[in-house]
Amino acid sequence: MAWLFAVIATIIIGLCSWWYLKNKKNQNPSPQSEPLTETLGHLHIYVGSQTGHAEKLANILACEAIKYSFSPHIVSLDNFQIRDFKKHDFCVIICSTQEDGAPPSNASQFLKWITKVAKASNENLSQLSYAVFGLSKKLDANNHATARKISDSLLKLGANQLIKTVESHEDDVEEFDKWKEQLWQILPGIVKKTRISPFADFEFLEVAHHVNLTKPNPLIVYEESSKALITSMECPVSKIKELKRDPENSALHVEMKIEREYETACNFGIFPENDEEIVRELAALQDYDLELTFQFLPIQGKKHPFPTPLTVGEALTKYCDLTSLIRKKIIKNISKFASDPEEQKELEFLASLKGKDEYRRIIEEPMITVVDLLRKYSSVKIPIGALVQILDRIQARYYTVASSSKLHKNTIHIAVDVARHRTSEGKIRTGLCSGYFEKMHVTGLYKPVRGFFKTSAFKLPPVPTPIIMICNGCGVAPFRGFLQELQYFASEGVGYPETILYFGSRNKSREFVYKRDLENFIIPSDSPASEFEYRPEKWGEGPHVLHSLFVAFSRDQAHKIYVQDIIFTQHDKIWDLLANKGAYLYICGSTLMGKGVSDMLKTIANEHLGEDSTEFISKLTNEGRFRVEFWG
Repeated sequence: MAWLFAVIATIIIGLCSWWYLKNKKNQNPSPQSEPLTETLGHLHIYVGSQTGHAEKLANILACEAIKYSFSPHIVSLDNFQIRDFKKHDFCVIICSTQEDGAPPSNASQFLKWITKVAKASNENLSQLSYAVFGLSKKLDANNHATARKISDSLLKLGANQLIKTVESHEDDVEEFDKWKEQLWQILPGIVKKTRISPFADFEFLEVAHHVNLTKPNPLIVYEESSKALITSMECPVSKIKELKRDPENSALHVEMKIEREYETACNFGIFPENDEEIVRELAALQDYDLELTFQFLPIQGKKHPFPTPLTVGEALTKYCDLTSLIRKKIIKNISKFASDPEEQKELEFLASLKGKDEYRRIIEEPMITVVDLLRKYSSVKIPIGALVQILDRIQARYYTVASSSKLHKNTIHIAVDVARHRTSEGKIRTGLCSGYFEKMHVTGLYKPVRGFFKTSAFKLPPVPTPIIMICNGCGVAPFRGFLQELQYFASEGVGYPETILYFGSRNKSREFVYKRDLENFIIPSDSPASEFEYRPEKWGEGPHVLHSLFVAFSRDQAHKIYVQDIIFTQHDKIWDLLANKGAYLYICGSTLMGKGVSDMLKTIANEHLGEDSTEFISKLTNEGRFRVEFWG
């Protein structure tokens, strides 16, 4: 029986030992898992070890690194990567030497590269600052060759030695303590000076580089220009198709998935992203590493431009306006970073009041962007932390939703006019947001879009109320949403007494936006069509909710006809609906069309009321019966 008790006792002791070690491990997590209170960036600790002594010292150093606000990364030299090593600003190397003076086996390839290959290829490591600690079992001159070879080779490649290389017996803890104490006395201060940009004479936030990509501090307050983007939702794009057949005046129908309710004909603000090619060109001009991480350092009372930490590429892509006409204030700030006195002088003049004519000729008429400017003034080199604060934020582009929330609960539709502008130099500039969608359409690579809903002036009137809708081009979008909603009401047995849509574009064959949808809405009729009234070749399946569709295609005949011309021919009918039947009138589209139609309505009111016409239009507006949305 004694042997049985012995076995049981052994098992119990083993389980207790396992439990103790497990809990001890949990109480002492690895350096990488502990949270940082500040961010002085990554500290890479390279280890060359044969018996494990160098690795133990590296772990001690890593634990202390956290206290000094570093994010430590221990890397065995057999996992050494040349590309990563060349990107470091700072690193520490702890390497042992075998009894015969040879390096540890896991450091042999690194030593070969640093002593032979890098030298032969003329590598330049002038950006690197380093510290080396060596250890061995013997204390003679031959047995510390590895640490000395590493240090001497780094110096020959242009690297900067932070503190003197120390060599000690592997059991001499005091030497290691003295060495790391010197390291902590100098390293944090140097890092703060080099990794954090001081931006003298500017009210800029300081920036730390090479930081971990953790979640932003929830207590940070952001500038108003970024709040909408930060709180916006991500909407996957599910479909894009052409709305116009004219390549020079194209438009797109875009469908996005949504996980919340929305109001029919509300506005949807979209935050586009800069094209990858533009971001890469800017990075090349300024020698930026797009994978570099950075973070704004908090200052009491100072708002942050956008959430960090993040990569340079993400900041330039999502937050910085790289495509708009560059403003004078931005040029003035950029001029401070020109190393060429002549370029600096020219930039300062362009930003001045005296330089307004030159600004118009050199900047405004050619529609110069920040990338164009930096390409032209090559002596300008701006730290990334400064540039992202100098530039404007990407602003939301608003689109009136072209779908009914009752028929499309989990999808929103928008109509996107692809904006193209010809500069004074003959170049074509495509709008940021419309170009964003156009590239998705051309490549077939759909990206999730960030956006948010905003209340629109357009809301359906109560039943029963006549509805007059006037638009041109993609301005038909909210009325498509209205008519879809009317289809839903029709299926519930609710109808409106009269709905009229006036639509205008340049020509029928290429720019009749949502033609098939509109044809499906029209209520079939056997009566002769009125002047300018559109009738489809084949009636749609419905539900039919549109009593009349009038169209004006301005360039399909010698004499140009616009929407306001049709309004004039039907002025008696429109007046009756507004003055006697309580109709609601909506106008959506280009500013030029909107002004023309508004002026025509004033003319019609003046014919009937004379001096009281202004009061009548004001009454319609105050009652919410006259609503407009114009752009461009």
